[in-house]
Formats: sequence, structure tokens, C-alpha cells
Amino acid sequence: MDRAYSPINSILEQAACIVRREKEAAGTLEPTESYKRRQIEELISFANSNNLWITVQELNVEFLSKGGENEVYTSDADIVVKLNNFEYAGDDLENFFIRISAHNKFFSNVPYQMIGFAYNSLHEFCAVLIQPHIQAEREATEDEIVEYMEALGFEMDYIDEFHNEEYEIVVDGRSLLKLIQGQQEQWRPYIDMEHATCYSDDNYWAALTDGKIKYIWNFHNGSEQLFDLREDPGETHNLSEDAAYQNKLSELRKMMVEHLSERGDSFVKDGKLMTLDTTLLYSPNFPK
Repeated sequence: MDRAYSPINSILEQAACIVRREKEAAGTLEPTESYKRRQIEELISFANSNNLWITVQELNVEFLSKGGENEVYTSDADIVVKLNNFEYAGDDLENFFIRISAHNKFFSNVPYQMIGFAYNSLHEFCAVLIQPHIQAEREATEDEIVEYMEALGFEMDYIDEFHNEEYEIVVDGRSLLKLIQGQQEQWRPYIDMEHATCYSDDNYWAALTDGKIKYIWNFHNGSEQLFDLREDPGETHNLSEDAAYQNKLSELRKMMVEHLSERGDSFVKDGKLMTLDTTLLYSPNFPK
């Protein structure tokens, strides 16, 4: 499982160097959208040259779950195996390696080790990661998470978001206890979504939804969409110009203004949403 037979001493560091070198070679001559394709091509060549291909069958593991960018498997060896398809890296695979490096630095008790490459069930190119499988007696409380992150030198921005001079970290999930107890005022009334350009230059948007109504703001062309998910779960009928929904449209537009205002004048100016000429691939606190 540790790939001791591999000629590469540290696959993670070697792979990170490869994608960084490919990005530096491309410079400003290519759009960022092409970085990922070229970087994947180089990693495939790296895997071919160094016998780094792995199949799920040879690992003797059982499927556990699938979500986000990972297919997750477990084994009798108290480890978790993850096939990561680099989806959250955006258009530059270096983002993936920055996240893994940050995780290993701050959460060294459950570090990731890259043992090779594989194709997942959708035939997507993946890094194969392993980490210790820890089964906790209970979930950490919000206060315990805050205390732990502050001990690591982070400042809390929101209940689940922290930063220091190098990193911005979002802690996934919140306890449902307060919501179950009826303390709904401590929960925001919507969830937010964001999509950067990949297969279409115009497909760059942010959205808010409470599970009943969904509002979408397009960063590039300034168009708005509004869907009543109760009547139209497939989002096929845009209600942004429907007179009966103008109050709801105005309400959610105001919420989007509040949501994006912390990013500065390029996103919100004088209380109005602003269009962008370029795509922002990183969060505002991404280390420069």
C-alpha cells in the first residue's frame, strides 16, 4: 500500500513540482483554462514513466462514499483511500497541492500521502490519496473548533471560516443542535453557490437559495435568473421579469449585495452589483 517499489521517493512533492513547472513554462502565453489540461497530460506521462498507476481492485478496499471531488474507500488496515479528481483545483492543479500541503501542515495526525494515480468510476483522472482512518466518539463542538484553530494561529472571520497570513480555511459543517432546538436566528437564511468559467466564458455566476427560491447573478454579463424550486425544480422557467416575483427578486438581490460586498468595489459599488471583465479563480484571501 505504501508503494515502496516505486522509484519515486515522494510522489506528492514530485507531482507538485511537475504542475508548478508546467504553469511556469506556460506563463502568460496561454489562458489559465489550458493549465489544467496540460498539467494533467504531464502527470499522466509521469505516471506512465514511473509505474504509478493503481486500480481499486489491487488495493483490496471497499467503497464507502462519493461526494465533491472524492471517491472514498476503506480497508482493514485502518486507512481511507481517496480518488481525487482535482475538481476543486479549478483551472490550475497547483491549487490542489497547496491544499494538501496546508492540510498536512496543520492536521499532521491525519496526513495525506499520495501513492499514485488512477481513473475513477467515471473514468476521470485522479490522484490516489491515503490517510489514517479515525473514528471519533463524537463531533467537535463549534467552541472546540474555534479554540483549536486559534491555537494553530488562525483568526476567525465567521463561525466556520478562519485565516492567517498564509491560508484561508473553511471548516466544513456546523452542529445541527441549535437548529433542532429552534434557534433558527443563528442560521443564515440561504446557502450560497459559485461557479467559475470552464466550459463557457459566460458561465461565471453566484447564487443564493433557501431551498424554495433560487437567485443567480452572472458576473460577466450582469444577467439575473430567479427560479421557484417548488414549482420548477429543473430551473427551466426564469421568473426574473415576472411581475409577481419582483419583491422576491429585489430581496435576494439585496442579499447578494450583502454577500459580495466584503470583496470590494469590483464586486459591489454604491450598493449595486458590478460586472467583471475577468474571472476570479481564487478567493479574496488566497495568498499572493
